[in-house]
Amino acid sequence: MTPVPDIIIDEHLTRAKPEYIAVCLYILRWRKEAANQEPSIERTAMALGLTNSAVADALMYWAGFGFNLAHKPPETARLLNRPAYSVGEIEKAAGSSDDVRFMFGMAERIFGKPLTYNDMSLLMGFYDWLALPVPVIEVLLDYCVSSNKKNSRYLEKVAINWADSGITTVDEAEAYIKTWGNDYREILKAFGHSRRDPTSKEVAYMRKWLREYELPLELVLEACGATVINTGGTSFAYADSIIENWRKKGITTLEQVKADDQAFRDGKASVERMEKPAPAARQKSRFANYKGREWDFAELERLAAEYADKAAEG
Repeated sequence: MTPVPDIIIDEHLTRAKPEYIAVCLYILRWRKEAANQEPSIERTAMALGLTNSAVADALMYWAGFGFNLAHKPPETARLLNRPAYSVGEIEKAAGSSDDVRFMFGMAERIFGKPLTYNDMSLLMGFYDWLALPVPVIEVLLDYCVSSNKKNSRYLEKVAINWADSGITTVDEAEAYIKTWGNDYREILKAFGHSRRDPTSKEVAYMRKWLREYELPLELVLEACGATVINTGGTSFAYADSIIENWRKKGITTLEQVKADDQAFRDGKASVERMEKPAPAARQKSRFANYKGREWDFAELERLAAEYADKAAEG
């Protein structure tokens, strides 16, 4: 028997591509028999009748949700299938394609220097291997260079991420930059982390909240703040449970959250008043019915005088 995490069945059985499920099950089965070692991409592809690229795509998918089925970084696995472009192939592409010529000229302008062979080969990979449109590549380069991240390793990592995210238009690219550059940072800051990048599992949560559920950022930040107050730390899973509870109630705005909280407090106070025992009736003191004696002060004076006279005679 091969154990399979429940979340794969509960959330991914209908969401993931069939080949992604097949890769996951094959690797889990292999690990059980091979001392927790995963098979190579090539072996997995051969066993399942898939291409190496399809297996690498599956590994990238699972890594995005925190399931690292491969010991190598998923983008490294993907890079095993990156084509190598010769100088002749690059020259031919530039000579026959207006898009490629424009891409090279645009890249020189953004980089502020003449392109090297490695630069052109990298860009050809974005255009040909990853199939990113030239306008999207332009946004990508401008975004990375303006963030002072110009090394080819970083550029390629971002390009792979965009390709796997299905980004094909400038609007989608700019929306992704806004989400990653601003919204993700704000969420991490709400958890008290302003100087680190999110993990792949954290990105999966944030992508679900902001892109799949299309929740406003202020609502997500409210859930993060409530998480820190209730748990004293960072817990994306706890914040997710808060958001899921709000979704069940149809809550989609911060105003609705505040109204729901007030209704909860009012209901709780009402229940407490109903359950609070009535104060016990105070027992009357045994002196409660005591009536003060009515003294006859004239008689007291007469008795005192009489007592004095007798004392003098004696």
